[in-house]
Amino acid sequence: MHNGVILDGVKADGTPNNTIITAEDKYAYYWRSFMDVQPDVVYKNNYIKLRNINLAYTLPNSFTKKLRVERFTVSVFANNLLYIHKTMPNVDAESINGTNAFYENNAFPAIRSYGASIRATF
Repeated sequence: MHNGVILDGVKADGTPNNTIITAEDKYAYYWRSFMDVQPDVVYKNNYIKLRNINLAYTLPNSFTKKLRVERFTVSVFANNLLYIHKTMPNVDAESINGTNAFYENNAFPAIRSYGASIRATF
């Protein structure tokens, strides 16, 4: 067709398709349908992850009385330590952008953090 193309298929009433679409619409349709769901690029996102460890120790009362505090706690923590098991390769399963992102394009890398804290109650 000079002004576009007619795609194969039928209309809802069963008659042959005779709707002319532009080449731009044709290729946009095929691009979208190609990107929607392709079995070789879709992975299960099953994983077991060690997200947080927090170890705390509260000093005994005999020691806290000498410091003139009611309670004294020392703790250390770590976040996003490791994956025990995952099925999606090469990406952090929790750092995907948006709800419809199915590709390996993340704005930020996964962040692992460590820290310590001291808490005293007077």
